[in-house]
Parts: sequence; structure tokens; C-alpha cells
Amino acid sequence: LAFGSRIQGQTTNLTLTLGNTGSATCNVTALNKTGSADFSFGAGAPVPPFAITPGSTVIVPLAYTPADVGADTVNFAISSNDPVNPNVNVALSGTGNPIPTLVNLTVAPATLAFGAVRVGQSAALNATISNTGNGAGSVNSLAVSGTGFALDSGAPATPFNVSPGASVTVPVRYAPATTGNGIGSPTVTSNDPNHPALTVNLTGSGVQSHIAVTPASLDFGTLTVGGTATRSLTITNAGSASLNLTALTLTASTEITVQAAPRLPATLNT
Repeated sequence: LAFGSRIQGQTTNLTLTLGNTGSATCNVTALNKTGSADFSFGAGAPVPPFAITPGSTVIVPLAYTPADVGADTVNFAISSNDPVNPNVNVALSGTGNPIPTLVNLTVAPATLAFGAVRVGQSAALNATISNTGNGAGSVNSLAVSGTGFALDSGAPATPFNVSPGASVTVPVRYAPATTGNGIGSPTVTSNDPNHPALTVNLTGSGVQSHIAVTPASLDFGTLTVGGTATRSLTITNAGSASLNLTALTLTASTEITVQAAPRLPATLNT
């Protein structure tokens, strides 16, 4: 019974059929195997002694799980009350093949979301390259596309290796130069045969505060000496980021003063 070539650690199941072509009940008294321990009885194998009635059969499941590389053999001996063949031997054979080397690289998370970042400032997030295979991974290049996105300082220089079960952190920075939504993608090229190029989605938004004062000028008109006139200014945030007011400074004639000024510092949201 030939199990053929199998990878180390993997199990193959075959069956051996014991039949009784005689006219009397055959009593099987023993099932013995000698040789490689990589062969075993499968689930549900009959336990001697057991009987095989005339014209019937009994199935003996057998399993082969090679523990190492190379050829394996075993002798399977069947003992019974058969007067002609009390002992029947069946040769079992199989060959263990080495576990194939496999590189399996993944990048997580699938998206690096930087959120709102002020123009002129920056934010950094990390992507992680992991190797869940059993072969050494080699990253050949790291390239980042998209305006405002770039590899951050501390990113590994290519090429570099990712050992089985290991991971490497790749920091990415977003520094918007203008307001608006930013979209990009870093691409990881490697020796992974199934995933030679992996990408991550990059998203972010460049925001900026913008102060608006209305009206542009205040005309108090003509007043008699000692008279008073009041005018108002409205300060709004016309930008996409919060506006922090820290001071109100009046440079004017001493006859012009600020009344009911807001308490500072103050924040004007978008």
C-alpha cells in the first residue's frame, strides 16, 4: 500500500480492505505493524479480535504522517484462523518531503488615517510589515505616493529582511502644505511570491485657521466734543481649523477705546 510523497507533518489516510471469500467465519486475532512510527491506525480502525463473516469485508483505516524527510516503510501483519494463510503481510510505504519555504508578508493596518493636520505642522503614524511564513522575507523597496506624505525619519533603509515570525515598523509622516483632503499610498515590494507588492491607504486633511474681521473699517461720524458713539467689530473663523485669539491691541487716538472686550485667550472653532 503506497502512500506516495507527502510533506512533513501532513497526514494522508488510506484504507486496507480485509475480505473473507471462504465459507466459514474468519477470526482476526491480531493486527501488528513493524517499522516506521510514521504509520498508524486511522480513526475507527477495528480492534482485534474481530470476525469477518463469509462474503463480507472489514475496512482498516491507516494513516501516514512523515515526521522527517526520506523514505518510510512498515510491515503490516494480519493474524487470523485462516488455515491456508494464517499470517498475511502487507507492505506500507511513503516518502516524507521537506516543508516548502514560504514567505508571507502582510502590512497593517490597511489604512493610516491622519485626520485633520494643520498646514505647516505634521503627524506621524506607523505601518507594520509582518512575516507569517517560514521563509526569510526581503523588502526591496518602500515608496510613498501622495502630496504631503513621506517616509518618516527612522524608516528602515531598503533592502531589509523580515525573519519568519518577525515584524518591522515603518513610520509615515503627513505634512500638508495646503488645505484640503490628501490621499496617498506606500508600496512595499518584496520577494513574497504571492504578494510582491503590498499597499496601505493613506488619508489626511490639511486644515488652517483664518481670521476674518467685519467690517473692514469703522466710521464713528462727526461727534460734538464730549459726545460718544459706539461701533462693533465681528471676529469670525473663516478657516478649517480652530482659531486661538490671544490678544486684542488697539492702536489709535486716545479718544477711541475698546468696550466690552471678549475674555482672552479664546478659541473660535470652525
